[in-house]
Amino acid sequence: MTAPTKKKKQNKSALAATILLILTLLLSPLISLGYWFYTPHNPNGQNEIVEIKKGGNINTISSLLKERGLINNSLYYRIIGRIVSFGLKPKAGEYLLSASMSPSVIMGKISNGKVYMHQVTIPEGFNIYEIASLLEGKQLANKERFLAAATDREFIKSLSFDIPSLEGYLFPDTYLLSKGMTEREIAAKMVKTFKELAYNEIAAKASAVGLTPHQVVNMASLVEKETALNEEKVIVASVFHNRLKKGMRLQCDPTVIYAIKNFDGNIRKKDLMIDSPYNTYRYAGLPIGPIANPGLDSIRGVLYPVQSNYLYFVATKQGGHYFSTNIKDHNRAVRKYQLNGK
Repeated sequence: MTAPTKKKKQNKSALAATILLILTLLLSPLISLGYWFYTPHNPNGQNEIVEIKKGGNINTISSLLKERGLINNSLYYRIIGRIVSFGLKPKAGEYLLSASMSPSVIMGKISNGKVYMHQVTIPEGFNIYEIASLLEGKQLANKERFLAAATDREFIKSLSFDIPSLEGYLFPDTYLLSKGMTEREIAAKMVKTFKELAYNEIAAKASAVGLTPHQVVNMASLVEKETALNEEKVIVASVFHNRLKKGMRLQCDPTVIYAIKNFDGNIRKKDLMIDSPYNTYRYAGLPIGPIANPGLDSIRGVLYPVQSNYLYFVATKQGGHYFSTNIKDHNRAVRKYQLNGK
């Protein structure tokens, strides 16, 4: 081998080594970054809720995650976030995260808005004020803003109802709600459930019992507040139907209670004469609107009441009611179950 040929081979080897060194220097940080991105900081980490505030950016989020011990390198998080554009528009809200998740999983959840959903049960018979208080207590809504939404005529029209209030239309159910939801979004979700589970049946059957759909919801709210026993709902509903047909006042205590601001738990004789369109002792017919949000059993009680001649009922101490067809029997039942405390 001649000297020039040998020298050329040495130059090629040196060049290859130099290129390899450069590539190693360039790729090493990327390999390290990639390994970090797909490796959990702590495989034994526990789940915890982390709230990303509105207006949070990649810098504030990476610092928060580092502070909470979910990642161990905020700089890496920022670099990758900018490279892959995950972190440019993070979604505000609560996230269920853990150090046992890789940074790639954490970043993906935040960028895709996979927020933590709170399970909230709205009990049957809650009115809009109780629902607003419940949501505020769980820090998912502001009470005043929720009530404002529930009585906003334009908002209610956008939900396809021309009524003054959503009272009666916030269907009692278990919901998954996030802290990022607005009060209107929460109310709309409840109304949507009402439409899906109840309204079609109401609209189809209301005329058969001589009521409009809104009147069905109205009467169902009275039934809901009068009895918690599903087997009694069709009987209580029959009493209200019978009294309406005879032109009798409904004389439903819960309507009086609804009209009393800051009710203390005791209904008095003077309360029965409160001048309110909700007071069915003073005014004939159904109250001006629903007094609570009824469940499906109460709604169906109104739509499919039993055929009866009952006109009165009184609560017993066992949690049920005694039903009567005339005032004489009713007064006797009142003495037995209420005045004598049996």
